[in-house]
Amino acid sequence: MTLKGVIDTHVHAGPDVRPRKATAYELARAARAAGLRAIVLKNHHCSTVPLAAALSEALPGIRVLGGLALNHAVGGFNLEAVDAALGL
Repeated sequence: MTLKGVIDTHVHAGPDVRPRKATAYELARAARAAGLRAIVLKNHHCSTVPLAAALSEALPGIRVLGGLALNHAVGGFNLEAVDAALGL
């Protein structure tokens, strides 16, 4: 089975408020080595957009995307937060 060109749309990684098996950097490197085209970082407590942007720049050959879960930890649904995430 090959993972070449696959996009994993739901990756939870450290740092996080819960223990994770690997950091976002470690997972992005492993995904790149496995031939994935991209991963999408998820977190229930903060935006992953800045981390994803930094990892995409630091690790050529894999696209790392982020987002913002509008859970209670970030104040729930918030149009300003959505605009900021889209702007990044």
